[in-house]
Amino acid sequence: MDHTFTVLFWINRARTNKKGEVPIYARITVDGKRAEIATGCSVEGERWNAAMGSVKGNKEDARSINAFLETIMLKLNGIHRKLIEQNELISAEAIKSIYFGKTVKRHTLMEVFDHHNRQMASQVGKDYALGTLKRFETVHKLVREFIRHRHGKSDLHLSELNHEFVTDLEFHFKTVRQCAHNTTMKYITNLRK
Repeated sequence: MDHTFTVLFWINRARTNKKGEVPIYARITVDGKRAEIATGCSVEGERWNAAMGSVKGNKEDARSINAFLETIMLKLNGIHRKLIEQNELISAEAIKSIYFGKTVKRHTLMEVFDHHNRQMASQVGKDYALGTLKRFETVHKLVREFIRHRHGKSDLHLSELNHEFVTDLEFHFKTVRQCAHNTTMKYITNLRK
């Protein structure tokens, strides 16, 4: 899936310290959604080149700060590239979390399906009929069977689900399981819930 990704370094003039220095932030933007990281660096406002996102000049401190900002940029780009390679969900917050060493919880289809069915089971007799729960349990079993048959795994991460997965599942229901069209569509509808 195509998306936009940018990293911009900027200074926050509202946070000028007693020495007249302003902190430098990195703004990560993915598809218009932002997350910001404090770089820990600060500079006098007049020495900041907003167009370049760097400190002006050739002084040692300017070269040092610019090298550090370049390191941050490379790390953020590396995280973005890794998320693409692993077919993960890409968001500004996810990139920020990984940058700070936090793990991003990857949910799986069967995990979410199990959770849904447990919640539904607790509502049988109130909001749901026993037959409805049984139908969802059947869909759960059939989807797990399809994943094993088609992908050779016991489960898939949600980030791996796409239109192709749904069309392959529909084809599997109609051919391998020999389900009628209406039954297949009902199973797909239950899965989408």
